[in-house]
Amino acid sequence: MNVKIRGEKGSTFAYILVVMVVSFLLVAGLIQITTSENNQVRYQTNEMKAYYIARAGAESVAMELERMDNAYYQYFYSGQQITQANNMLDGVGDTVVSVERVDEDGFYRIISTGTYQEAQATVKIMMEYRERSNLDFGVYAKETMDDVSIKDFDGDLGSGGDIEFKPAGDEDGVTGTVTRNTANNITIAVPEISDIYDALDQSGTFIDPSQAGIKLVKQTGGGLTPAEMMMFGEYDIDVDIRESMIISRWDDDYTGSIAVNTDFAKYYMQPYEDHEDTFELSTSNPGGAEKWLILYLEGEANFGKDATLDIYGNHNVMVIVEDGIEISGTINVHNDNRIWFYIMDIPEDNQVDLTIVKNTLIGVAGHPELLTFYLNPLTSRPIVAEIDSNPDFYGFIIGPEAIVNLKNGATTVYGGIYAKEVNIEASSSFHQLNPSDPNVILYKEMGIAYWE
Repeated sequence: MNVKIRGEKGSTFAYILVVMVVSFLLVAGLIQITTSENNQVRYQTNEMKAYYIARAGAESVAMELERMDNAYYQYFYSGQQITQANNMLDGVGDTVVSVERVDEDGFYRIISTGTYQEAQATVKIMMEYRERSNLDFGVYAKETMDDVSIKDFDGDLGSGGDIEFKPAGDEDGVTGTVTRNTANNITIAVPEISDIYDALDQSGTFIDPSQAGIKLVKQTGGGLTPAEMMMFGEYDIDVDIRESMIISRWDDDYTGSIAVNTDFAKYYMQPYEDHEDTFELSTSNPGGAEKWLILYLEGEANFGKDATLDIYGNHNVMVIVEDGIEISGTINVHNDNRIWFYIMDIPEDNQVDLTIVKNTLIGVAGHPELLTFYLNPLTSRPIVAEIDSNPDFYGFIIGPEAIVNLKNGATTVYGGIYAKEVNIEASSSFHQLNPSDPNVILYKEMGIAYWE
């Protein structure tokens, strides 16, 4: 009996021991699983934090690329450029961001690696320095717009600063959006003019050896004979232009018609790198380029109210304005030719560089893409343009560092204006018309192409 009792006690103890061991193993396993899950949750949380750190770094650099001057793009041609930020989140987050130029088509890759404690994540953005055929806004000013006075505004209005209307109720006249404090940085290139001037220089052709091109002057008395016009290079009546040339003088009281036949155009815009601000004009076809007939206006030009510029043929006209120009005459386009004015302001002075005044119509109705004024952004002081009492303007004025003033009312703009400052001093009307031809390139702009 005693042996039996001791056996029962021993088996009970063994059973309890087994249960305790199994329970211990189960608890230990549960603790291990719970610890592992907690570690996994913590790692996933840290990984998510690392992702958002990486994304913040990528987006910050993308915004800087969108805002910066295109001259800085040259630094990406020699390899990766790297920046970093530390202590971004809870004092332990870091990011390293690199930018590299991918190819010659204007693509740039941003790679941002974020770190939070032991976790890492990478975000990639492909940026594109792309050609654009329409402005995002009917009017955009990089700086604050004060005392804006409009009659009506069919489109979007934007500014890099604030926009104040006078009276305040005028804002209700904007059919689209009014966007304040938004970066919209675009870039333009202007022609390299010294070489094209030398190529067009006709010194020695006329009696005055210092004269580089023809002169458009007032007719006096019986006027000049054809022989005198050829000898002196002075025209006081209608003139036919069939080649690129310099107009060394254009008087306000010249009342003739200038007929430009673009079928004789032979110049091409040459390709240029993203970081370059100028392009060359040459008779060498780079492939797939359009032909341009060049009119180089030397000094200050006065396109008087009784003069007419008629464009014919199948190619385009580029007007390089060396200093400044006042336009009050008529521009007629007969075959959907494009006319691009480049206002260079050389030598630089303090006058108004472009004045469009007292026209009934400038441009081609319904086709603002055919007429564009580019205002040189490379001058030491901003180029100034004024539209004054001009009933209908079909076209674009693009000057990233320029000042554009609309004065004295009675002006309706069909197209767009982009400038550093835009002052709308009178009750004007705007209609944002994007080009009917999407292949007409107006400017270039850096932006996000896609997320990789």
